[in-house]
Amino acid sequence: MWAILGILYSSYCIRFPIKETDFFCYRIYNNATWFLTAFFCADVIFIIYRRYCVRGRYKAAVFILFAVISQMLYYCPVYLPWNMDKAFIGAAFMILGYERKKRGQSETVSGWRQAVKVILFIAIYVFLVNFNPGINLATREYGSRGVFSVGIYLIIGYVGSMLCIWGSLLISKIPVMGDVFALIGKEVLPIMAMHLILYQIFDQILYLYVPTITEGLFGWGIAILRIGMTCVIIIGASYGMRYIRKTKAGKEKSR
Repeated sequence: MWAILGILYSSYCIRFPIKETDFFCYRIYNNATWFLTAFFCADVIFIIYRRYCVRGRYKAAVFILFAVISQMLYYCPVYLPWNMDKAFIGAAFMILGYERKKRGQSETVSGWRQAVKVILFIAIYVFLVNFNPGINLATREYGSRGVFSVGIYLIIGYVGSMLCIWGSLLISKIPVMGDVFALIGKEVLPIMAMHLILYQIFDQILYLYVPTITEGLFGWGIAILRIGMTCVIIIGASYGMRYIRKTKAGKEKSR
């Protein structure tokens, strides 16, 4: 019953800051699913933004307002159900991505200007992550810089996202590797939702046959094996379900 209530509430726990005596919602390794409700709520806010603000003159004001609301919600003494207290920060990131795409800005990864930009973004990212540590969106923690934490976090998120985009474009040009990452990317949502449960199963199986060594190269090898097995199982199950649905649809059509 408590596990089901935790899933319905969809937050790490009830009170903020976290206390040892608190009611923890993640009791059956469902703590990877918080982002489903968090970004559902963020998407609702983003839809409202696109409906009423996307053609207006107050885009920057709305973005700043979302950042201020996120900072104010940081001081809320409880975590809100369905991660509604993280919805505005999620919508702010959606606005950044939407407006960048709308302007049609190029994401080329060639040329010396792009190389300089990548180096600059890496330097900014490394500096700000160390300047504003303690970030964890799942528990509504944006860093250690008080009222400036949300603003710094938004910059870190934007810079880090651009580095991921540029890195993905580079990987996509590498034979085989690009295809593998693309395959994993298509199934990223079920992988994120199910990986912790599968990790627990693999740990129970692996540690029956291998020593419980988690350090050094052996520990890294076990970690990579666990990640690989998780991706293979989830991707295989996903494609299997699609094949079954396709076969069933074909039979119904022939009838």
